[in-house]
Amino acid sequence: MTYEGSTATINGARQQVGAWMSAQGCVTADVEIAQLVVSELASNAIEASAPEPYHVTASWQGRRIRLAVASPADAVLIPDPALWGPESVLAPRGRGLAIVQALVDDVAVTDEEGLATVTVLISMTGAE
Repeated sequence: MTYEGSTATINGARQQVGAWMSAQGCVTADVEIAQLVVSELASNAIEASAPEPYHVTASWQGRRIRLAVASPADAVLIPDPALWGPESVLAPRGRGLAIVQALVDDVAVTDEEGLATVTVLISMTGAE
């Protein structure tokens, strides 16, 4: 799914990921986690590359959902996932990536073909 590089598109990305996961039989709690993760990653993609579009993909990888958000940004600008989090609890920014890391099983940052991509794996707790 490709979205315009605007914060106005984040809700649409959340809804499409949620609809796809619901159609796959994912439980509501898992859908909500994935939607939060997509929101945070899309927001960062927009910040790094607006007004360029960003791309969201969702697929199964075993019993986990693989979500990827890609944007035409330099992956060097994305901090190492081991360092995700605000510098202090009072910092005005930096919590989103720490929240993502706490909710997912695995996270990877890649830079291929001019796209910085953050890919996460989320274990599914079951089907409704």
